[in-house]
Amino acid sequence: MDENHIEISSDLLTINNQALDTRGTMFPNYYTLLQALNGALLTFKSDGNTQGAGFIAALNTYECVCPEKDIILKCDQQNIIMPLIDSRIYCDNMKCNYNILPNSSCPNAYFYLTIYAVLRKTDYLLLKDNGNLNFTGYVGFTDHIYYSSKANLTFEFVSGISTNPISRDQKQWIIQTVNSTPPNFIKINLTDSMQSYVVWLDSMNKNDAITVCSDDKDLEFFVTNSAFYTIPNYALYDGDDLYSNIGT
Repeated sequence: MDENHIEISSDLLTINNQALDTRGTMFPNYYTLLQALNGALLTFKSDGNTQGAGFIAALNTYECVCPEKDIILKCDQQNIIMPLIDSRIYCDNMKCNYNILPNSSCPNAYFYLTIYAVLRKTDYLLLKDNGNLNFTGYVGFTDHIYYSSKANLTFEFVSGISTNPISRDQKQWIIQTVNSTPPNFIKINLTDSMQSYVVWLDSMNKNDAITVCSDDKDLEFFVTNSAFYTIPNYALYDGDDLYSNIGT
């Protein structure tokens, strides 16, 4: 429903005798009619009073087909990834896989991801970074997740089956990739004579990326901050570039 001016106390709008919610103030309202319904009847009953102007409803159909599996990063534009070819709203019983691939015209590009997902408990959307699970979401936005084109990123999406052929589930997701400025890398190599490195995070400039390496020893990472559980303006990677993201 795109617009609603129905008299709540007098008028009734139904699909197959199921009353639609016309009390809300946020529009459009979405109802999904599944294939199992095999057609539907939209019925409007009014008391004849012209005080309410009625309603506007639009019917849209979409094909439950996954888009192309391989997503090549654009050098100067953003990528939009959705569960269907032209819609962020998805169908039941879908299984889609996506590979984020570098562009040969800009093989050293950097970019960030944002993910918006409203999923049911029967659905899942997974982001894997070099084979390691980085994100699984149900509702909400992610912060920007920055990557190098060297990152091996894959998405896996699976949807379950609705129990009601007329559904109001706000099932949708969208992923956006946006080009970003290459980081200013500051490389630190730990040795026997310099076995640790300390940095005050507020002293870093925007887009600085500190890489700490050790030739023959494992690295341990400590954060002395105790006031917050996360540091959202910073990200940690287990690599010499922006891949294998560990978190914020």
